[in-house]
Amino acid sequence: MGLNVIRMGRCVNEPDEPSRIIGPVGKQLHHLAQDWSELQGTGAIVGVYHALGREKLDVHQVTVEQIVSKGFDSFRVSAMVFEHMTYGPFAQLAITYGCTGPFWTLEANELAAPLALWTAWHDLQKKRCDLAIIGAYRRKTPTAWMLLVSQDDTSTLEPALIHTNGHTHPTTEHLHELNQRLGGDCALLTPTAKDHDTNGFDALYQSLTLAQAGKATAIWRCTPDGRGTLLGFRRRDVGTLGAN
Repeated sequence: MGLNVIRMGRCVNEPDEPSRIIGPVGKQLHHLAQDWSELQGTGAIVGVYHALGREKLDVHQVTVEQIVSKGFDSFRVSAMVFEHMTYGPFAQLAITYGCTGPFWTLEANELAAPLALWTAWHDLQKKRCDLAIIGAYRRKTPTAWMLLVSQDDTSTLEPALIHTNGHTHPTTEHLHELNQRLGGDCALLTPTAKDHDTNGFDALYQSLTLAQAGKATAIWRCTPDGRGTLLGFRRRDVGTLGAN
């Protein structure tokens, strides 16, 4: 069974959504999800996989500063959960759309997005959920990314992941192993500085877009302490197509 990417969305500008959605990131996630019919009363079991990185420290610093300067009374009701905790926006998304599957927060800075997708993929294979939301956000300027994926056997993507601990870049052996797992050569995307701001989600988004179009691609993410992941995708219905 392959990985089926149903929806991909990115929201930068804060939408004018109902006041019951607290905080700009929560509003953006709601704005992305509200038109996704797959989440609207279908009875599907939906898991949520939050790719979390350095924004955790940023949110905590802002919260502590507000408590010190203005006290706890300066917070709105429920704001401590939904606006001033890093897990809040995705917790609110899960509550709003009745997501009853697994709820994971993958804290790994640059590696978070690939690990979130890989965890979701395993839960889909184990039938722990029917659909999986994988997402990340940047608090400054508020930006939200979200994917909705499922498992399918037609026109789907075949993912493969390799850990590259202790290396400053993927070796020839790593790339060879990845190509073997995917059944053909794939293009390694060049990371950019901005990818690190969103825990690898920009690169993941780009790789999935190219793979869906038929070009097998891979992304490599690495943390300063040397932990790395090499994640590749190949579309099943173009099994013999190389990365041109």
